[in-house]
Amino acid sequence: MVAALVGGSALIGTPAFAQPFDCRESPEPDRPGTGLVGSLDSAPYGVGEPGSVYDEVGYAGLVWHNYDLGCAGQAVLNPAATTDTWVGNQTLNLAKLVVGGVNWAHYLIAEGGELLSPLDQLIGDATRAMYDAVFTNWIGFALAVLAVVLLVLALRGDLARQTQRAAVAVLALLIGSAAYLAPVDWARAADGLLLNGVTEMQSGFLGQVGLGNRDTLPTVLVEQTIYQNWLRGEFGAPDVQQAQEMGRDLLRAQTFTKAEIAEGRATQQLAEQKKADFAALADRMGDRYTYFTGESGSRIGAGLLAVVQAVCIALFQLLSKVLVLVAMLLLRLMVMTAPAIAVVAVLKPDILPALLRVAARRSSTRWSSARSPGCTRCSSSRSSGPAPASTCGSPCWSRVW
Repeated sequence: MVAALVGGSALIGTPAFAQPFDCRESPEPDRPGTGLVGSLDSAPYGVGEPGSVYDEVGYAGLVWHNYDLGCAGQAVLNPAATTDTWVGNQTLNLAKLVVGGVNWAHYLIAEGGELLSPLDQLIGDATRAMYDAVFTNWIGFALAVLAVVLLVLALRGDLARQTQRAAVAVLALLIGSAAYLAPVDWARAADGLLLNGVTEMQSGFLGQVGLGNRDTLPTVLVEQTIYQNWLRGEFGAPDVQQAQEMGRDLLRAQTFTKAEIAEGRATQQLAEQKKADFAALADRMGDRYTYFTGESGSRIGAGLLAVVQAVCIALFQLLSKVLVLVAMLLLRLMVMTAPAIAVVAVLKPDILPALLRVAARRSSTRWSSARSPGCTRCSSSRSSGPAPASTCGSPCWSRVW
């Protein structure tokens, strides 16, 4: 009887309650360029300052996980920790969307504004239609009126105005004809002047202060707005020893890198290795372990702080870049209406200088909006010495706009 029981136990194995419980499950590795943020800014291989978070993984892996909360279900044993982690991830995703939008617009402008290339056919058709409907039908009448005006000026002996009117008329005819012959080329040439000026000004400023090149802005936004707050939710603070020593290793354990995907090394075997690395890092957390598991700290607070920083820093950059895109659209509108403007300029030569003045004022407003609000002074206060603090706040800033 005893022999039968021993043999049966050997066949059945150790009872389940006697087996050691280990419910610490490492997360599956993320992949760069996926999700809603990845669809907005895929952060392809090769963008970002070398060695930075943005260069290595983009936005991938910058999420929080619960870990080692028990075997009966994390939400059952510790609902506060799981809720804090879930809501914190949603707020952090919102910050990533804002930063991703800025970086998308940044590289779009830096690479020549290909977003507006689908409008090329529309611009060509609209410009030729404007030429046929307005320029062809009315330029003869406008030139006849101009001839009468020039004759009157000649009788008065006003050679200066006569020369001015004739020169403006020749310039107007040149503009109308050039817009008809190559509308898309003129629009893209204007794009080059605008985009090159913006890009070179920003790159020159960053170079003067020693901050780098066109990849600097996206790198800094991701590092300071997203990565630092991710460390805060993962370790309790971004400047503790564990965050400084293990932060990047933990991030690599939570996601494949761009290089691993580009080189075809993102396999299941590597995924299992990353999960093992995640568990090994968990054992080295020391006094940060409860923050790492999600039991301590406030991941909602870290996510909200990331949102506030994104709105205060990144959203301002996004607005300035949207204004540049609006300027590009206005340039295309001017090209489309150039034949009509040419006819009006023959009759009223002041129209061309007026358009240039309006464009200059708009550009001045856009460049003024790129300054820091704390350093702006109202023009009305220049004559009376340094501007008081009240003139450098929102009332003065609203007047700049």
